[in-house]
Amino acid sequence: MKKSADLMLNTTHHKTIEKKIEIQKMTDHIKRDIGADTLNISVTSDAIKFVMTKGNRYRKYTLDNEYISKYRLFCLVGKIKNALVIS
Repeated sequence: MKKSADLMLNTTHHKTIEKKIEIQKMTDHIKRDIGADTLNISVTSDAIKFVMTKGNRYRKYTLDNEYISKYRLFCLVGKIKNALVIS
């Protein structure tokens, strides 16, 4: 039983890492879509952190691994855009 639980945890961890890589690749698209001047992304072992600037304003957003593992990639990108957009 322990072996199957470890395998499931390992698979979830692997999928989370894949999603983090895909989000990193999409940084330029997200930046363009929200009209940001800069969008810095920092990938850590437990989260992805975003800092967006537009003019003299900025927004920070953190997406943790638990959230990343639960949702599909397009949902995550939408959540990032909604959290960072400045009207």
